[in-house]
Amino acid sequence: MTRLLHQDIADTLRQSLTVGRWRVGQQLPTERELAESLSCAIGTLRKALSALEDDGMLERIQGAGTFVKRVPEAAEYPLFHLEKIGGGGRPSAQVMGYEIARCPVEIQTPRHLRRRRFLDDQAVAIEDIWISLPRPLGEGEGNNALYRWLTDEFGIWIKRVEDRVSVATNPAMQNLGLPSTQGFVARYSFDARDQWIEYSETHFDPQLALYNARWEQ
Repeated sequence: MTRLLHQDIADTLRQSLTVGRWRVGQQLPTERELAESLSCAIGTLRKALSALEDDGMLERIQGAGTFVKRVPEAAEYPLFHLEKIGGGGRPSAQVMGYEIARCPVEIQTPRHLRRRRFLDDQAVAIEDIWISLPRPLGEGEGNNALYRWLTDEFGIWIKRVEDRVSVATNPAMQNLGLPSTQGFVARYSFDARDQWIEYSETHFDPQLALYNARWEQ
């Protein structure tokens, strides 16, 4: 069966939701802006938006715009809160090394990895992560969707996180390409049994990214 253009557009938008370009409660760009960015007619875009609305992912409010109602279950970055200054940005991560830094807090058997974080392939942050794991991490482990990988590899599900946001001046981060003053996020993560199993420190470039967390009630 030949696929229609609006179905392809709907799949593209669904993928954008999956990788965290827009989060729950966030308003999408206008129909004209979306149509231009997707190189399609507004009528085609509206059919795609209607399909996602029927799936329960979007909510279109007359006179207000289109809002994210829920993201796909396969969304890889539900707890990643950095986004580009103008909003959105497809997140990804690349491991820079393992066991580089000592854990500054007391968690059991902390395994360390340092990652560079990207938004739309632009480097915006450096992450130092310590996770309580039964074995050391191997080459190539821990790239991209870390929490999904923890679930698949170790059966660890991150149930909740606490983020403490501030600013920092860390010369070591300057050597890695960040400005002299960085945005700073200290994260405390807890598993399904409410045990503290991860601590991370993220230094980000405030000229390129901002911390933006959204919740529903």
